[in-house]
Amino acid sequence: MTPAAWAPLVSAFRRAALPLGCYYTVTVLMPLANGAAQSGVAFLDHAVVVLIVPPVLILAYCVVDAAVRTVASTWRRRQAQYVSVRSCSFTRRNRTFGVANSAGFPTRSLSVTPRALLDIPDR
Repeated sequence: MTPAAWAPLVSAFRRAALPLGCYYTVTVLMPLANGAAQSGVAFLDHAVVVLIVPPVLILAYCVVDAAVRTVASTWRRRQAQYVSVRSCSFTRRNRTFGVANSAGFPTRSLSVTPRALLDIPDR
């Protein structure tokens, strides 16, 4: 993985450092200071869960966020293939298409591609 791929994960852990530090202090260090270590395995189980679950959840969030951003980026690129045209008309094969009227409402539902704007005949 490139360093740029690690940046969101590192950033997420940096943002979570203070809240996680406070959480770990309250849930692990304070009970240790009060003698919870004497309870043995029960406190050890609690400490393992408390220390492992938050980083796993942060990692899962970063993976889902990256997937959503990838899908959204792909969708935006595909939408950018079509040219957005407002308030104009053009002629193609003796037909005039008004894309938007004076109020800005479409007069005809039309998907306009750059090829159609240049009036290049279809093959």
